[in-house]
Amino acid sequence: MIPVIVGGDFNSLPESGVYELLSRGSLSPNHPDIDKDPFGVLGGSGPGRATLQHALVLRDSYAEASEELMDALPKYTNFTGHFVGDIDYVLYSPDRFRLRSMLQMVP
Repeated sequence: MIPVIVGGDFNSLPESGVYELLSRGSLSPNHPDIDKDPFGVLGGSGPGRATLQHALVLRDSYAEASEELMDALPKYTNFTGHFVGDIDYVLYSPDRFRLRSMLQMVP
């Protein structure tokens, strides 16, 4: 399998469908974000609904940080006047890469 690193500003919280799809490889058909399909791309509701999945095995570098790296974990990746939260991620192939260190956030 080809080594993969996916990093980006996904503007999606950890409980979002985007994060679930990227980090777990599939999106539960009962996920609340599925109902936000104004164009009907996913086939509406019920048994005809499309299943979203991919074959990549990806791990979130923040979620997979070992205990010795926990102090470096960011409390948030976005801080504005109206929002504070984690919406940026670095995901990687755990069979090809190992998380060894992290840069700390600027206070």
